[in-house]
Amino acid sequence: MTEAERQVARAALIRDLSVKQLIADLHGKRYGDLVDKHMREFGSQLPAIIAVHEELITSEESDGVINIVHEMDRQALEPGYWGVDAGQVLMSLSCKLNDAMFPVHAEDAGVFILFQLVTARFAERARLDKSFHRMVTSRLDNHNRQATNFGTITKTLGIAISDCEAERISKKQLLEILQEAINNGDILEPENDFYVVSAVLPLVDKGILQSSEHIKIFERRMNQKVKEMIDLQNKRKKTE
Repeated sequence: MTEAERQVARAALIRDLSVKQLIADLHGKRYGDLVDKHMREFGSQLPAIIAVHEELITSEESDGVINIVHEMDRQALEPGYWGVDAGQVLMSLSCKLNDAMFPVHAEDAGVFILFQLVTARFAERARLDKSFHRMVTSRLDNHNRQATNFGTITKTLGIAISDCEAERISKKQLLEILQEAINNGDILEPENDFYVVSAVLPLVDKGILQSSEHIKIFERRMNQKVKEMIDLQNKRKKTE
């Protein structure tokens, strides 16, 4: 497949489809059920479907997709994974791919192809491995599990904010990412300083986001920086 043919096929695949809307449509649906549906509907066609989607990945996306697929394979074996919300899986994959390609933004086509590839791979594995299929369809203690793994996107909140501004993710999804960064301490990453001050703290003050001990640490750190700046300015005035 030439690059021109690849781009035509990608455009056709994503025509009239919005990743943001698809995330909303999948919300509340169990990802394991989606994989099981793919297995039953496509069956022996799955290897061809996987091959087609692999062919549609661009060279810029390739490394990120390979790493993400391997990470998803590991997550699939975690207890209770298959009750995860399908919309959350798609949003998480969007975050992971954007993070892997930073500072370039992932195209909607790339995110959708990654989601379809991961899902088809799981469906093919379930078709061939009965024990894996039982994991996928198991309802034990895993219904409506929430996916809170946003990759490392919480370490670079500028990506998520930019994605929201470009309407690649919804405001609700952005708030979930910001809250995760508050909860896991990634707001303390130096590259997040500007976004925490400009976006996170105002939402915490309004009660839209919940505070945490990490917020308190961040505020103490910022206060110390302000104090050091004032002290430096005072020293300069004395020497003038």
